[in-house]
Amino acid sequence: MDLIHKPDWDLTRDRFLDWWSPAMEGPIVQIECPRDNAPILLKPQWLKGKDPWWWFMDWIASENEATPEEFFGFWNAHLGTRRFMGDSYPHFWLNFGPGSIASYLTGILEYSGSTVWFELSKPLPWTEIYEMGAEDHALWWRRTRLVASAVSRFGRGRFIVGTADLGGIHDILASLRTTEQLIVDCVEDPDLVMEGALRMVETWQGCHDELAEIIQMDGQDGTSAWMGLWAPGRWYPIQCDFSAMLSPALFEKLVVPILRAQCDGLDHSIYHWDGPGQIPHLDHLLEIENLDGIQWVPGAGAAGPADEKWFPLYDRIQKAGKRLVLTCSPAEAEILLKRLNPNGLALTTSCGSEDEGKRLEEIVRKIS
Repeated sequence: MDLIHKPDWDLTRDRFLDWWSPAMEGPIVQIECPRDNAPILLKPQWLKGKDPWWWFMDWIASENEATPEEFFGFWNAHLGTRRFMGDSYPHFWLNFGPGSIASYLTGILEYSGSTVWFELSKPLPWTEIYEMGAEDHALWWRRTRLVASAVSRFGRGRFIVGTADLGGIHDILASLRTTEQLIVDCVEDPDLVMEGALRMVETWQGCHDELAEIIQMDGQDGTSAWMGLWAPGRWYPIQCDFSAMLSPALFEKLVVPILRAQCDGLDHSIYHWDGPGQIPHLDHLLEIENLDGIQWVPGAGAAGPADEKWFPLYDRIQKAGKRLVLTCSPAEAEILLKRLNPNGLALTTSCGSEDEGKRLEEIVRKIS
């Protein structure tokens, strides 16, 4: 099935199939840019921010009467102003903020216009956390499923729909216990943390599977997520941002078993490896057999992904047989394509014009 904004979607789909295969044929290079002579997009009054990925929450948080069809019609018009070159494709994901399961459990979701907050003012007792689940009547869980159903119907033949950013298991626990208290818990009561994490995996898996079923009910093939990759079956970017505050020993004891459990519940998985604070955990990540790959994010204020200092990390990841996922500038993409093993590599970039995008496409063809 081709897409209105990506006439060669079937070819891109086949390239992703190769990329996820054991042979890891690659690279995947996603290039998005403004469309030449695109029509002017008339923005509704309720739209506040400049970042398109927060327009959805602008709509959710507004008190207007715009219907889901009207919002997704606007989103579809926005996609019409973009070109999806290389292995990029038009998509939409349910951005209720990172770690939205916390809102399904507590009903708390605060949107500031550029981020979403879920964290409580004081820790919930572990006994309460153990009993929590994403109940059918919970406001934000119900709203997520309703929107998932609406967008999957509207998006058919137009764009690929991705699941919500459900969050890392320990990141969700940090929202419920507060970050400071969870750090103390990991040292003083690790058994309580492990029990809470194991129960949260069950909730997480249930939410992920139900959203995937809703999205695929209207005929979408495979799954997508906030990372922008597509995969056959069910895939998700797992993570543990909280681990930047843990020693490698605590990461191995409390986090690795949970990541293994998540990988076992998915057809494909990429770990969102965010910032220098998580570098000490690389060896443990590479030992997770069912983890398909790692997305490295240098972090705010750090050197860009094509900086020489990161290449030893890339070499370790690729030599371990894991896929490597990076977001970069067009100039960085050229450097990375020349320096790295192309098999199992995925790069995502944004160009300023179609001419710049076509130039990068030509470079990719020559290198590949």
